[in-house]
Amino acid sequence: MTYNQLISFIEATALSNPFIKFFGTGELWEIEGNLKPAPDSLILWLNPTNSTVNDNQVERQFNMLCMGRVLKDKTNEQEVLSDSEQVLWDIIKVIKNGDDTDVNGTPSLTPFKEEFGDWMAGWNAEIIIVTDFDNNPCNIPE
Repeated sequence: MTYNQLISFIEATALSNPFIKFFGTGELWEIEGNLKPAPDSLILWLNPTNSTVNDNQVERQFNMLCMGRVLKDKTNEQEVLSDSEQVLWDIIKVIKNGDDTDVNGTPSLTPFKEEFGDWMAGWNAEIIIVTDFDNNPCNIPE
């Protein structure tokens, strides 16, 4: 599975969740100021951090952030944290049980509040996604 195929798979998985209204990928600094979700919707952002290949597998490490906007009076902060955590667990389950994907180790989720300049709160999952790697030198394009 190529990097593009993996990102497309995660994007499709995320956008099939009724809570997720936007998917993005890139550096964390790209989030700030670019996303203005409605108070009742969440964002999934995928930040690649590392890629390792061995004989038969590729392990790609990501920060997978799920977040939503918190109202100024913070009345919805607990709801945003609860929903975004559940969405991450749901997406992780799909990846873990995918035909072409798995998760290495146990993902660790860390909550955040008042981040990214837009009163955003949510969870950051540090996750390693494993896919097969065709290590046959006969399959190298010429």
